[in-house]
Amino acid sequence: MLGTIALTIASFLVYYGQITTWTFILFGIVLPLGSLQFGVALFSSNAIQFATDQMPGASSDNLSALVYWYVWAIFFGQGEGSLLLLVLDLFTSLRMAVYLSIIIICVVQAFCLLFGIIAIALLKQKLVNEPAGRNPIKDLAKVLKYSWHHKTSRFDHRSAFTYGVETPSRLDFAKQRFGGPYTTEEVEDTKTFFRVLIVLLSLIGFYLVDETIATNIHMQELRNTLGLTADGAFDYLTMMSFTGSLLTILFFIPVYQCCLQRCIKMPSMLKRMFIGLMFALVGAIILQVIEIVLSVKVQHLTTCSRCELMKNDSTCQEISLLENTTTTLSFNTALLPYQIVIIVQVANGIAFLLVFVTGIEFILAQAPRLMQGFLIGIWHAGACVKISIGIIMSIEAIDCQFYTVAFRIGAMVLFLPIYTITAAKYKRRERDEYATINQQNIIEEYCIRALDRRDKYYEELSNDDTPLVTY
Repeated sequence: MLGTIALTIASFLVYYGQITTWTFILFGIVLPLGSLQFGVALFSSNAIQFATDQMPGASSDNLSALVYWYVWAIFFGQGEGSLLLLVLDLFTSLRMAVYLSIIIICVVQAFCLLFGIIAIALLKQKLVNEPAGRNPIKDLAKVLKYSWHHKTSRFDHRSAFTYGVETPSRLDFAKQRFGGPYTTEEVEDTKTFFRVLIVLLSLIGFYLVDETIATNIHMQELRNTLGLTADGAFDYLTMMSFTGSLLTILFFIPVYQCCLQRCIKMPSMLKRMFIGLMFALVGAIILQVIEIVLSVKVQHLTTCSRCELMKNDSTCQEISLLENTTTTLSFNTALLPYQIVIIVQVANGIAFLLVFVTGIEFILAQAPRLMQGFLIGIWHAGACVKISIGIIMSIEAIDCQFYTVAFRIGAMVLFLPIYTITAAKYKRRERDEYATINQQNIIEEYCIRALDRRDKYYEELSNDDTPLVTY
């Protein structure tokens, strides 16, 4: 509910940002996008957790289908917004179409908020209401605090059955069997949380690459083809730059769930995310090649402002790396049409399915239940990094498309081996009790239960009035 409220507020802020000037950039860009991403992260983390609570005992295939169709529904809504913009553009100007579409989205968002409140009030008794468990952040803080202050085990409380075990880690000293105050499950949940978090952080390179933006010449070509103004071209590209990725996601999810799932054996989740990173890297490389091929003088790197390029028809200013003289540089528009960017968008759409959606599956499969929502929120918050970097690279200080794409390729090449090493070192948490049987733990628990029964037996005898007969 809080996520829906944040999304509603963000929708109105986005509309306000369309009618402000750069003087109000805080309220026009930073605050709307921040509120929007905060609302998406808060809503998605709780929505997925709530849906899994309504499916007790569901198989991994059912949970996977839930995640895929949830993502499909989100992008279907985004597709409706883009379609609404196109329909309004047929009857009004593009600037007016953008305003009207955002107003309609704000009204729909407010209606969804009202509908959600009514639905929760009416169906509260029929839904599976899981009791609020432990606070995962407090559990993490307590275990880490204890491990920080205890470098060794409290041997006076340590079980004798643990002396033959290999040297435990600092976190293991917090377990009761090593003299700590916490159960084995709480400590293992903490260790699993950080293992999953490290894997997710190693995928941060995906957010640096997964942003399809047209090259400078493609923006100019699009403006000339559609007869748009500078502001109209910027709004059009802002709203429609992800069309190829969106259609790819909307197409492949139903095809996979309905047709290919039974025929194709998918690789492991870690391998799927690696393949997705490769698709994102290939898309960025293709975009860089397009930027170079379109230039007549490849030996010179250009610094082309988007606004300046929109104002000029076929030229942009070039600052030579060797000289300080300013010349004009033309582009060979006959080599590649601007529609070729759709290839990059399709690659990014496939990468999104293999990285982002599989990442949510990975969290549901490996993370402790109480920490799943927290990790999903962190995973969604990564989109804030992508949008922030996109805004920074849109200002005139770093506005050259060549450097933008080159930076993303370099970041991806850097993070790809980091993820490979992290995935190879990842230690899976086995949920099957028969997968690995620790005989030492079984013997220890058996002896502890036997000693407890003996103590209870002698306690009952001591409370009995019948005198004991000794021989």
